Formats: sequence, structure tokens, C-alpha cells
Amino acid sequence: MTDINQSDLAAYVSRRRTILDVLARQIKSDGQGRYSKEDAIHSLLMPMRTDSNEIGTDASNLWIIDERLAFHDYLASDKTLKSMPITGSDSTREPDLLATRLAGAGR
Repeated sequence: MTDINQSDLAAYVSRRRTILDVLARQIKSDGQGRYSKEDAIHSLLMPMRTDSNEIGTDASNLWIIDERLAFHDYLASDKTLKSMPITGSDSTREPDLLATRLAGAGR
């Protein structure tokens, strides 16, 4: 590996370690037995009320759930089904996450 590739890999691994450390702190209770609010944890995974047309690929950390989610065609978080261009639905239900995957991607 070249020095640049090694540096890129080190930065990649370091960023992921930092994100996992932040998540570990958020899922623990504080001294009074309280936990982080859902939106703090959710926003670490995928910003709420956004979709993949509004944010860049580095704005989410869905790899924490499953690496294959990086290979999505469309991704939305806490948006009504009605507001998503891919559904054709009139429903006002809001899934935490909705993803469609490119055929054959991320196998």
C-alpha cells in the first residue's frame, strides 16, 4: 500500500471508531438513570426528516446497522410515505428508515 492509501485507511478506521464511541456514550444512562433522546441516536445513524436526495453519502452511518445499506437507491428517515417520490402512497405514516436497494448491489 502507498503511504496515501495507508493514511486514508487509518482515517476511515479512526472515523468509524469515533462514531462507535459516540454511540456507546449515547446508549448508556447518565448518573440519574436517564438515556439519550431517540433523536440524538437516530441522527447519528441518519439525520431525521431527510432523504438521500437531500444529504450526502457521508451524512449517515447506516453501516452500524448493516454495511449493505450503503448500496441504496433511495433512503429516507422519518418522512411521510406520501412525501417520498418512490412510494406513490397517500399515507402519512413515517417509518424510521426506508431504503430501497439497487438490484444486485452490496451482495
